[in-house]
Amino acid sequence: MRRLGTSFDWGRERFTLDKIMTRATYEAFVRLFDDGIIFRSDRLVNWCHHLNTSLSNVEVEDVQLAGRTLMSVPGYPANEKFEFGVLVHFAYQIEDSDERIVVATTRIETMLGDTAIAAHPDDTRYKHLHGKFARHPFVGRHIPIITDAEFVDMEYGTGAVKVTPAHDFNDYAVGQRHNLEFINLLNEDGTYNANAGSYSGMRRFHIRRQIVSDLQAQGLYVDFGAWRSSPSGLRAIHLLVRGKVDIDQEIGKIEKKITKTTQIKDTAAKKTQTPKYIAAVPDKIKQADQAKISNYDTEIEALQNSIRAFLTMSTKMPVYFVSHGGPNLLDDTEYPPDRSIGKGLRAIGDEIRSLAPRGMVVISGHWEAGRTSLLVNGKSGFPQPLIYDFYGFPAEYYKQQFPHQVDPQLTQQLVNMFTNANVGIEAVDRGLDHGVWVVLKKAGLDNAPFPIVQLSLYHNDSMDMHLLMGAVLEPLRDQGIVIVGSGMAVHNLRDLFGSPSVRPYVKPFDKEIERAVLDNSGDRKNKVAMLSESKFLRQAHPSLEHLMPLHVAVGAAGADRAKKLLEEYQLSLSWSCYRFGNL
Repeated sequence: MRRLGTSFDWGRERFTLDKIMTRATYEAFVRLFDDGIIFRSDRLVNWCHHLNTSLSNVEVEDVQLAGRTLMSVPGYPANEKFEFGVLVHFAYQIEDSDERIVVATTRIETMLGDTAIAAHPDDTRYKHLHGKFARHPFVGRHIPIITDAEFVDMEYGTGAVKVTPAHDFNDYAVGQRHNLEFINLLNEDGTYNANAGSYSGMRRFHIRRQIVSDLQAQGLYVDFGAWRSSPSGLRAIHLLVRGKVDIDQEIGKIEKKITKTTQIKDTAAKKTQTPKYIAAVPDKIKQADQAKISNYDTEIEALQNSIRAFLTMSTKMPVYFVSHGGPNLLDDTEYPPDRSIGKGLRAIGDEIRSLAPRGMVVISGHWEAGRTSLLVNGKSGFPQPLIYDFYGFPAEYYKQQFPHQVDPQLTQQLVNMFTNANVGIEAVDRGLDHGVWVVLKKAGLDNAPFPIVQLSLYHNDSMDMHLLMGAVLEPLRDQGIVIVGSGMAVHNLRDLFGSPSVRPYVKPFDKEIERAVLDNSGDRKNKVAMLSESKFLRQAHPSLEHLMPLHVAVGAAGADRAKKLLEEYQLSLSWSCYRFGNL
């Protein structure tokens, strides 16, 4: 520095955190406070419960999500993933009325701090509710229904917006305008405080999972969809909710917004290029104007991303065949999650979650209906107790739980589809049997953010009928529904004990299945049906109910190519699993 010609009084050298500097800082702030120039007040901050400190806006990195995304969270176990990018719709009950009002959020756990529901004053759907109250289902709070033209966009979502002033920057401003109650839910360690009622002491992202189940139990859960977030904080568009969205219409709306935003941006940019503006406008204002123009670009990009999300979500879902095993599959000692079977099934579960399906239809080898008729569960819309259809296992297996959603609309859709195909079918209330919940639990699909509906098999050994059954299901794939056949590639429990070696018929029959399923000649259905002629069939399957889900999956796959995802042999069992179609 001396070589540069500078001259300093090194006796006055100071470090930022020296005591004298700290005292000077305190003194400055005290004087500013005493003079009324600064004041202390409650404000929202970016709080990190892992570091136990607040973060400035420049220290926070916004992440743009392309839809439903599994992410780990600091302070939680590394292998524990939580879902982001999911828009959950739920209903509030209007007081002294049978009516409900539906709102949506990407952070369902914040609903415990809701203190208002906002609608646009010109929205005719809610004019009769202005000034009325809804009842909070978990804490009993009276929630006013307010109007706010600045905050609410009638074209997004349901047009009704939940307001959580203490946990959202936009909602904070609404709370100030309408003098709402600000209810903080969080302790410094990321757990919820006494304001959360019965959820007090629970960690935030565990509440995210639990609250969906609790809303379902009260009949207030409506549905979910993918959410594309953006750094600009735009209210994103929910996609393909229950298949009711007209994709072309929604894309048309977004394109109009892109055109309008582009025009506004171009007008603003043109103004900044005039000689008068360049000569007379101060630099600070120029910088602010450039920031606004940049924000318009961000908005346009977010809207374009929403269009891409619509197109992505409208692609055909794959079909799976999984081998499900018995309840001991859940024993991580016997079937370690980092070894072939456990690891393979978990990979399938993660793959399905990444697809962000609207729902799942599962056909298990443990539920047969009539010889020419079918049954489907989910009639009432409430999950029923699990079916523990196995015997002689340790007591803990009969205490296993599988939290999940059901969807009476999807159930009714299945009834309509098979009725139109001249197949007798009845909707019933029935819990999931172990051919569904055991393998899905091992795959990590408990508490999945989509409904799971189980469809029975026919009570017969006709491979052709089950192939046709799958063909009836195939159109669901274009509507965001994943179809899963759950059986076993080889299943002979009579031959399970004795020799520790793999039985001689297991691999040959499994390879016959593989050749038929992976056939790309266009003759796959016939080749799968011809498994009935295999000399190994009755050894591999003394009864055929565990093979039929494979035929349903092949029927639903159409001409889509198959890929073998898992190959493992165990005594008289084959654990082979397949996916039909691309991701």
